[in-house]
Amino acid sequence: MRGLDRLEAVVDQWKNSGWQILDEALGSLGADNVILWLDEGDSDSLKSVYATLGDEFIGFRQSLSKGLISQVFLSGMPLLEKDLKARNEHDPSMDEHTGVRCQSMIVAPVTWGDEIVGVLSGVRFESERLVEPFELDQLNELAIISKKLMDDFEIEGCDEATNS
Repeated sequence: MRGLDRLEAVVDQWKNSGWQILDEALGSLGADNVILWLDEGDSDSLKSVYATLGDEFIGFRQSLSKGLISQVFLSGMPLLEKDLKARNEHDPSMDEHTGVRCQSMIVAPVTWGDEIVGVLSGVRFESERLVEPFELDQLNELAIISKKLMDDFEIEGCDEATNS
């Protein structure tokens, strides 16, 4: 079973559980929204397939040629950004799509074996109240969750060691 086929099987399991697996794992991050972005394998974008805030944030495509989420996917390096307005690399397309501005963000790659198959991002929205930015311990927690996502599932006919 190829990595992309395994990913689709895992996502089907997540959907069948009502995304409870991710909701439970992400509850402690203190994010206003968490989005799972997956590489569809045949395009130059990532697609949002899960969001804690629901359908308005699902189905959105993020071009791999711009944005911090894409940088994490392409580099494989997690990211903590406390002030998105200060980063020219931040792509505001999702903010414009939903009408909600993000203030800070944490992003970690989702891998299976050596292959990066997507990213998991958590955001805190701008608000009239004081919004604490994310800290390093929350980025570390997100990175642990993103690593466990693919490891916690056994797919029939899949050899873990070879991703096939």
